[in-house]
Amino acid sequence: MTINTFRLSAFFGGFFICLALAAAPPVSAYQLPTTPAVADAPALDGLWKGQLKVPGGQLDVIFRFMKLSGGEYFCSLDVPMQKVSRMNVKMEVKADTVLLFAEESNSRFVGKLSADSKQINGIWQQPGFKTPMVLNFSPLPDMSAKNVRLTPPYREEEATFTNLTANARLSGMLTIPAVRGRFQPWCSSAMPARRTATAPWATSPPWACSPIF
Repeated sequence: MTINTFRLSAFFGGFFICLALAAAPPVSAYQLPTTPAVADAPALDGLWKGQLKVPGGQLDVIFRFMKLSGGEYFCSLDVPMQKVSRMNVKMEVKADTVLLFAEESNSRFVGKLSADSKQINGIWQQPGFKTPMVLNFSPLPDMSAKNVRLTPPYREEEATFTNLTANARLSGMLTIPAVRGRFQPWCSSAMPARRTATAPWATSPPWACSPIF
Protein backbone atom coordinates (compact mmCIF):
# COMPACT_ATOMS: atom_id res chain seq x y z
CA MET A 1 0.00 0.00 0.00
CA THR A 2 1.32 3.38 -0.92
CA ILE A 3 1.29 5.99 1.85
CA ASN A 4 1.19 9.63 0.94
CA THR A 5 3.81 11.03 3.32
CA PHE A 6 2.91 14.60 2.43
CA ARG A 7 -0.68 14.13 3.63
CA LEU A 8 0.46 12.42 6.84
CA SER A 9 2.89 15.20 7.70
CA ALA A 10 0.22 17.79 7.03
CA PHE A 11 -2.26 15.87 9.23
CA PHE A 12 0.10 15.45 12.17
CA GLY A 13 1.38 19.00 11.82
CA GLY A 14 -2.15 20.35 12.10
CA PHE A 15 -2.85 17.99 15.02
CA PHE A 16 0.16 19.26 17.00
CA ILE A 17 -0.81 22.90 16.34
CA CYS A 18 -4.30 22.25 17.71
CA LEU A 19 -2.83 20.68 20.85
CA ALA A 20 -0.52 23.64 21.37
CA LEU A 21 -3.38 26.12 21.05
CA ALA A 22 -5.53 24.10 23.44
CA ALA A 23 -2.77 24.04 26.05
CA ALA A 24 -2.00 27.76 25.81
CA PRO A 25 -3.50 29.95 28.59
CA PRO A 26 -6.16 32.49 27.59
CA VAL A 27 -5.06 36.02 26.70
CA SER A 28 -6.73 37.38 29.85
CA ALA A 29 -4.30 35.33 31.96
CA TYR A 30 -1.35 37.47 30.89
CA GLN A 31 -0.73 40.58 33.01
CA LEU A 32 0.31 43.52 30.86
CA PRO A 33 2.62 46.07 32.48
CA THR A 34 0.64 49.04 33.76
CA THR A 35 1.72 52.67 33.71
CA PRO A 36 1.08 54.51 36.98
CA ALA A 37 -1.58 57.20 36.62
CA VAL A 38 -0.32 60.76 36.56
CA ALA A 39 -2.00 62.89 39.20
CA ASP A 40 -3.81 65.93 37.88
CA ALA A 41 -2.20 69.26 38.70
CA PRO A 42 -4.11 70.98 41.52
CA ALA A 43 -6.32 73.92 40.60
CA LEU A 44 -4.70 77.13 41.85
CA ASP A 45 -7.57 79.51 41.06
CA GLY A 46 -7.93 82.03 43.87
CA LEU A 47 -6.18 84.79 45.77
CA TRP A 48 -2.66 84.15 47.04
CA LYS A 49 -1.70 86.62 49.76
CA GLY A 50 1.66 87.23 51.36
CA GLN A 51 3.75 89.81 53.18
CA LEU A 52 6.75 91.19 51.34
CA LYS A 53 9.49 92.26 53.74
CA VAL A 54 11.09 95.47 52.52
CA PRO A 55 13.57 97.91 54.07
CA GLY A 56 11.68 99.72 56.82
CA GLY A 57 8.66 97.44 56.99
CA GLN A 58 6.54 95.07 54.97
CA LEU A 59 3.91 95.22 52.23
CA ASP A 60 0.84 93.09 51.66
CA VAL A 61 0.88 91.54 48.17
CA ILE A 62 -2.02 89.75 46.52
CA PHE A 63 -1.73 87.53 43.45
CA ARG A 64 -4.88 86.53 41.60
CA PHE A 65 -4.69 83.19 39.74
CA MET A 66 -7.33 82.24 37.16
CA LYS A 67 -6.98 79.18 34.93
CA LEU A 68 -8.00 79.76 31.31
CA SER A 69 -9.69 77.32 28.96
CA GLY A 70 -6.38 76.59 27.20
CA GLY A 71 -4.81 75.32 30.43
CA GLU A 72 -2.54 78.30 31.08
CA TYR A 73 -3.09 80.77 33.94
CA PHE A 74 -3.96 84.46 34.01
CA CYS A 75 -2.26 86.23 36.90
CA SER A 76 -2.32 89.77 38.27
CA LEU A 77 -0.67 91.48 41.24
CA ASP A 78 -2.07 93.97 43.77
CA VAL A 79 0.00 95.90 46.32
CA PRO A 80 -2.66 98.04 48.05
CA MET A 81 -0.26 100.17 50.14
CA GLN A 82 1.54 101.22 46.96
CA LYS A 83 -1.69 101.62 44.96
CA VAL A 84 -0.57 98.88 42.58
CA SER A 85 -3.67 97.23 41.10
CA ARG A 86 -3.99 94.43 38.55
CA MET A 87 -0.37 94.53 37.41
CA ASN A 88 0.06 91.91 34.70
CA VAL A 89 2.12 88.89 35.76
CA LYS A 90 3.40 86.03 33.62
CA MET A 91 2.77 82.71 35.33
CA GLU A 92 4.15 79.24 34.74
CA VAL A 93 3.50 76.05 36.70
CA LYS A 94 5.92 73.10 36.50
CA ALA A 95 4.81 70.20 38.73
CA ASP A 96 4.89 71.73 42.23
CA THR A 97 6.92 74.80 41.23
CA VAL A 98 5.22 78.14 40.55
CA LEU A 99 7.07 80.85 38.61
CA LEU A 100 5.77 84.44 38.51
CA PHE A 101 7.29 87.36 36.61
CA ALA A 102 6.04 90.96 36.64
CA GLU A 103 7.71 92.64 33.69
CA GLU A 104 6.53 96.14 34.65
CA SER A 105 8.42 96.04 37.97
CA ASN A 106 11.14 93.61 36.85
CA SER A 107 10.17 91.39 39.80
CA ARG A 108 9.92 87.63 40.03
CA PHE A 109 8.78 85.03 42.53
CA VAL A 110 9.68 81.33 42.44
CA GLY A 111 8.12 79.02 44.99
CA LYS A 112 7.15 75.45 45.87
CA LEU A 113 3.54 74.44 46.35
CA SER A 114 2.74 72.68 49.63
CA ALA A 115 1.30 69.16 49.68
CA ASP A 116 -2.20 70.46 50.46
CA SER A 117 -1.97 73.14 47.72
CA LYS A 118 -2.75 75.89 50.23
CA GLN A 119 0.65 77.56 50.49
CA ILE A 120 3.57 78.55 48.27
CA ASN A 121 7.01 79.01 49.86
CA GLY A 122 9.54 80.84 47.73
CA ILE A 123 11.80 83.78 47.01
CA TRP A 124 10.80 87.25 45.79
CA GLN A 125 13.53 88.92 43.76
CA GLN A 126 14.08 92.16 41.86
CA PRO A 127 17.26 94.09 41.00
CA GLY A 128 19.32 94.59 44.15
CA PHE A 129 16.79 92.91 46.43
CA LYS A 130 15.88 89.34 47.40
CA THR A 131 13.78 88.02 50.27
CA PRO A 132 11.80 84.90 51.27
CA MET A 133 8.03 85.14 51.00
CA VAL A 134 5.10 82.82 51.73
CA LEU A 135 1.82 83.02 49.81
CA ASN A 136 -1.35 81.67 51.44
CA PHE A 137 -4.42 80.64 49.48
CA SER A 138 -7.91 82.08 49.87
CA PRO A 139 -10.83 81.45 47.49
CA LEU A 140 -12.03 84.03 45.02
CA PRO A 141 -15.08 85.99 46.17
CA ASP A 142 -18.37 84.88 44.65
CA MET A 143 -19.32 87.68 42.27
CA SER A 144 -22.34 85.86 40.87
CA ALA A 145 -24.63 86.77 43.76
CA LYS A 146 -27.23 89.37 42.83
CA ASN A 147 -26.65 91.39 45.99
CA VAL A 148 -22.95 92.02 45.29
CA ARG A 149 -22.30 95.77 45.20
CA LEU A 150 -19.02 97.65 45.24
CA THR A 151 -18.39 100.41 47.75
CA PRO A 152 -19.67 103.83 46.55
CA PRO A 153 -19.01 106.16 44.86
CA TYR A 154 -19.69 104.11 41.72
CA ARG A 155 -22.13 104.39 38.86
CA GLU A 156 -23.99 101.19 38.06
CA GLU A 157 -25.74 100.41 34.80
CA GLU A 158 -27.41 97.28 33.49
CA ALA A 159 -25.55 96.24 30.32
CA THR A 160 -26.45 93.70 27.64
CA PHE A 161 -24.16 92.43 24.86
CA THR A 162 -25.54 90.45 21.93
CA ASN A 163 -23.57 88.14 19.65
CA LEU A 164 -25.67 87.69 16.52
CA THR A 165 -23.28 85.13 15.02
CA ALA A 166 -23.53 82.80 18.02
CA ASN A 167 -27.12 83.79 18.81
CA ALA A 168 -26.08 84.51 22.40
CA ARG A 169 -26.71 87.32 24.85
CA LEU A 170 -24.72 88.35 27.93
CA SER A 171 -26.25 90.58 30.60
CA GLY A 172 -24.66 92.04 33.70
CA MET A 173 -23.99 95.06 35.89
CA LEU A 174 -21.49 97.65 34.59
CA THR A 175 -19.78 99.43 37.49
CA ILE A 176 -17.54 102.46 36.87
CA PRO A 177 -16.16 105.28 39.07
CA ALA A 178 -18.62 108.15 39.42
CA VAL A 179 -15.89 110.77 39.08
CA ARG A 180 -14.16 112.67 36.32
CA GLY A 181 -10.43 112.50 35.77
CA ARG A 182 -7.46 110.36 34.87
CA PHE A 183 -6.98 107.00 36.53
CA GLN A 184 -3.74 105.19 37.26
CA PRO A 185 -4.05 101.42 36.66
CA TRP A 186 -0.72 100.57 38.29
CA CYS A 187 2.69 101.92 39.27
CA SER A 188 6.06 100.32 38.87
CA SER A 189 9.66 100.94 39.81
CA ALA A 190 10.75 99.64 36.39
CA MET A 191 9.26 102.63 34.58
CA PRO A 192 10.48 106.05 35.74
CA ALA A 193 8.13 107.78 33.31
CA ARG A 194 4.51 108.52 34.11
CA ARG A 195 2.00 105.87 33.21
CA THR A 196 -1.71 106.74 33.23
CA ALA A 197 -4.99 105.59 31.77
CA THR A 198 -7.30 108.36 30.57
CA ALA A 199 -11.07 108.21 30.73
CA PRO A 200 -13.01 109.89 27.86
CA TRP A 201 -14.21 112.61 30.25
CA ALA A 202 -10.76 113.25 31.77
CA THR A 203 -9.95 116.79 32.88
CA SER A 204 -7.45 116.49 35.75
CA PRO A 205 -3.64 116.16 35.32
CA PRO A 206 -2.02 112.70 35.36
CA TRP A 207 -0.60 111.14 38.50
CA ALA A 208 3.04 110.18 38.68
CA CYS A 209 4.15 106.63 39.25
CA SER A 210 5.72 105.52 42.53
CA PRO A 211 7.96 102.47 43.10
CA ILE A 212 6.68 99.29 44.71
CA PHE A 213 8.74 100.13 47.80
